Amino acid sequence: MALNKIYVHSKGNIFGKKDLKEAEEVVTLAMWTSEPIPFDLMEKSLHDAYSKICEKDQRPQYQLVREYPLSGKPPIMTDVFQNESGNSIIAVKGAPEGVIRQSTLSNSEKKNVLIALDSLTFDGLPGSCCGCCFRCKGLPAKSK
Repeated sequence: MALNKIYVHSKGNIFGKKDLKEAEEVVTLAMWTSEPIPFDLMEKSLHDAYSKICEKDQRPQYQLVREYPLSGKPPIMTDVFQNESGNSIIAVKGAPEGVIRQSTLSNSEKKNVLIALDSLTFDGLPGSCCGCCFRCKGLPAKSK
């Protein structure tokens, strides 16, 4: 499995594997949603793409400090990474409807994400969403 296409909401565009540098922000977010040592093909492809396009690899500076199991309807899961300075990356992935519901996107933005997702899945590609929070106040007891 390879990363063939990726939607970048901030650019309102779908990029192919030849243009992954244009999608660096989302490739990075998606990489943080996967296991630190990837085992499935999708996660391996995300780590591989991140390694190829990222100028400075942040993975060695961050440790996985908390995992929230798959929960909710539709389900999402959350991982929390932290560096020695206490900076956190909270990475969320899962069913698009679940991630979108937890987002701060406007209704119009949510519609655009779903249109892009429809386009990707129409091409036969698996659809998943991810999101990240780089600054937060405290952690909830369980994934929402």
